[in-house]
Amino acid sequence: MVREKDWRNTLFDVFNHVFILGLGLLALAPLINLLAISLSNSAAAMGGYVTFWPVNFTLENYLAIIKSPAIYRAFLISVERTLLGTAISLFLTIITAYPLSKSAREFKGRNIFMWLLVFTLLFEGGLIPYFMVIRSLGLLNTIWALIVPGVSAWSVIL
Repeated sequence: MVREKDWRNTLFDVFNHVFILGLGLLALAPLINLLAISLSNSAAAMGGYVTFWPVNFTLENYLAIIKSPAIYRAFLISVERTLLGTAISLFLTIITAYPLSKSAREFKGRNIFMWLLVFTLLFEGGLIPYFMVIRSLGLLNTIWALIVPGVSAWSVIL
C-alpha cells in the first residue's frame, strides 16, 4: 500500500538532496580548482590568485606538456604496465583458480593449497620490506617492479 508523502517526508527528501549535492560539489571543488590553475598563466597560479575561474586564460601549460617527450614515455610505460600486468594476472588467476574450483576428491591438495593461498592474504610486509625484496631481486628501475605487486591472490579468490 503506497501512502502519500506528508510534508515531513518531503522536507527530509529535500534535505537529503541538498546534502548530497553539497557533498558532490565539495568533492568536485579541488578538481575544478586544478583545472582553473592549469588554464591560468604561471604568475597568477604561483601568486595564488586562481580559485575556480582561470586568471589570464592560456593553454601554455598544456602546450609545454605536449612538447615534452617525457609525457609520451610515461604514457607508454602506463600502457605497457597495464597490458603486461593484466595478461600476467589473468593467466596466473586462471591456472590457479581452475584447479581450486574442483572438489577435494578431484584435486587432492585443494584444501592445503587454498589454505596457503588465503594465508598469504593475512600478512603484508609493508613498503620497506617490499622495496628490499625488489632490490635484492634486481628489479629496481624495471617494469617488473611495477607489475609484480599487482599479481595478488585476491583475484583467485574472487
